[in-house]
Amino acid sequence: MPAAVNSWLGEAIGEAYGLLDEPRRGMTALAEAERVFDGVSAANTPVWLSFFNADCHAARLKGRCLTRLSRPTEATRSLYEALTLLPADFVRERSGTLIDLAVAYMQMNQIEQACHAATQADILARRTGSERNRKRLRQLMIDLLPWTGLDCVQSLYREVLIN
Repeated sequence: MPAAVNSWLGEAIGEAYGLLDEPRRGMTALAEAERVFDGVSAANTPVWLSFFNADCHAARLKGRCLTRLSRPTEATRSLYEALTLLPADFVRERSGTLIDLAVAYMQMNQIEQACHAATQADILARRTGSERNRKRLRQLMIDLLPWTGLDCVQSLYREVLIN
């Protein structure tokens, strides 16, 4: 199996451990995924997997995994790296990365930053018609219920749920 796929699977396993509230095992899986990704090259990755051969993809998945493992500070670093590396025309991936960034900010109780990232994600999700990202944004709105008194959350609700 190509190293890119093994790396992706390792990060997915790390996310799963995060969902199971097993952070130690999740961080171990993430470290292994990063080690495997070091072996990824154009020579050992089929052309149809070329996106998995990109640093932007690894940074995205690492950031998402770290949010699932409740490591928001580390996640934000990785997610900003992914946003820097992602090509401008990868609109759907940028939207998903911004949603993960919003989650990380929410974990740090930085709600205004979470709303800002989510607003940007919503604009991109609408541009691509990404129902998956729109669904993730609606889930984020549920997670933001404790902060409905904040103007930024109310504005985000209007954008995501009403428009």
